[in-house]
Amino acid sequence: MSSPPGPHPVPQLSSSLGVSHRSTSGYTFYVPAPPRILVPPLAWTPNALDLLGLKKPQSPVSSEIRNAEFLKRVTSGDFSAPKSSLEWRYEWRRRAQSILPFIYLGPIGAVKDRSFLEGEGVTLLLAVRNTRSAQAKLLDGTKVANELGIASHAVDVNGNQELIAAFPHAIQLINDHLSRIYEQQLQALSGVGNGGPMVESSSVKTGKVLVFCESGNERSAAVVAAYVMTMYGLDLIRAIQTVQSQRFCAVFDDDMKNLLLSYATILDAQRDVTRSAEQMTGLEGAKRASETTVRRSGSGVSGAVKRSVDEAYDTEMSSGDAEGQIDNDRFGGREGYAPFQDRML
Repeated sequence: MSSPPGPHPVPQLSSSLGVSHRSTSGYTFYVPAPPRILVPPLAWTPNALDLLGLKKPQSPVSSEIRNAEFLKRVTSGDFSAPKSSLEWRYEWRRRAQSILPFIYLGPIGAVKDRSFLEGEGVTLLLAVRNTRSAQAKLLDGTKVANELGIASHAVDVNGNQELIAAFPHAIQLINDHLSRIYEQQLQALSGVGNGGPMVESSSVKTGKVLVFCESGNERSAAVVAAYVMTMYGLDLIRAIQTVQSQRFCAVFDDDMKNLLLSYATILDAQRDVTRSAEQMTGLEGAKRASETTVRRSGSGVSGAVKRSVDEAYDTEMSSGDAEGQIDNDRFGGREGYAPFQDRML
């Protein structure tokens, strides 16, 4: 496949044509594309996976996503990724690999391997599939799950672009299942439930989830990477390295990388909002909120209402500070770009 055409210089016109300008830059025939995201291979060291930051889970993203204490409890404090081997064989792509102690990633063929599911103690089969596969009742682990007495769920998307909206749902399914298995194990070991003796969390078996798609290399790999980014706070590069260090055949093309990068931006924004909300619940935040409410109530407005752009502009105009202040920072430091240059005739 040939590469897209590069920039083409504009032919210099003869001065006899009377043209008094020329193009500043060359031109191209293809649509501009975002810069490529390069993921370097994880350099092998005795503790290479420890460098990825999987020592402990991250602070909560939002009130809807379980926090670090939840993950610490249901996994008995085992946060690290399994040690990857120094070799990879082509036929291993048909198997499932353990990305985290409680999350496996693999193809649909791994779901049919009942000895593997029973031996590893998998308790949830999570399919990530296209809606057309769902309508055709393909890529479904329900039958195997019913035979083994385990849970089965599916995340259906109508294309990879819908994955960014499906990531929170998939993460919630995984965490809800881990919590459910933990509570069931705890009650079974405690006897009659809450009235039974206390049991050490280390003796409670952890639920295990197999995330799969057709190949185990694309949609399901993206879901596992999103889970690592959400619960462990890893950036895009380290999340992909974590997945590929265990399943070398996992594929993240440019579109998937950019989608995960957009998801990382959403996570950062959600964490900022969560931290701000936690600060606002403190004494200083409560005082500021109370003062804002009193001030707004005195002006006939109930609650802390944000000023509109017109209100802000009118206020600054009345104080003499509006000139050059509205949206000034966004354009500061920008230099003009002239598409054409004068030329000597």
